[in-house]
Amino acid sequence: MKPRLKIFVLEPIPTLEIGGSVYRSDPLRPTHHIAKRFLYLVSDPDETIEELADKLKATFMELYPHHAKPCIDSIQDEAALDLDRRFLLREVFEDNSLVRMVLTQPTDKDELGNYHAAKALAAREAARKAKARAEGRLVDEDESSDDDLDDDYEEDIIEIRPRRITPTRN
Repeated sequence: MKPRLKIFVLEPIPTLEIGGSVYRSDPLRPTHHIAKRFLYLVSDPDETIEELADKLKATFMELYPHHAKPCIDSIQDEAALDLDRRFLLREVFEDNSLVRMVLTQPTDKDELGNYHAAKALAAREAARKAKARAEGRLVDEDESSDDDLDDDYEEDIIEIRPRRITPTRN
């Protein structure tokens, strides 16, 4: 029987922050979520982690053809430890082991479009702040206020508040 690996595909979680990367790490919340899970049968335990990563990409595309090709940031073991891509599978994994495939961007095409739009927004925001800093309008990130930035955009911060819906009695 071939060794089996349980693959968990982890994609970045977007945030609603403006003025920085919307996919940046926040110490108070997780940065990735489990987007997909699938089983992978190891054909050769002497494969490297690098070869496994290539085969996992191909398997992912076979299982989820409507998604974008995954961009793997790292392969991790069950304890979320990054693995050197030169390691052999038999050195790291046993039958029925959990493998975490951490991606740099979403694979859902709608989310991927939002991801690239958010990155473009973050780049524009950084360029706008750099221009303001060069003109002497923005001295320090900590000392800046929203008033320094209002000339280019009407709103610098987006706030979303949930609405409470109460049923009406007839």
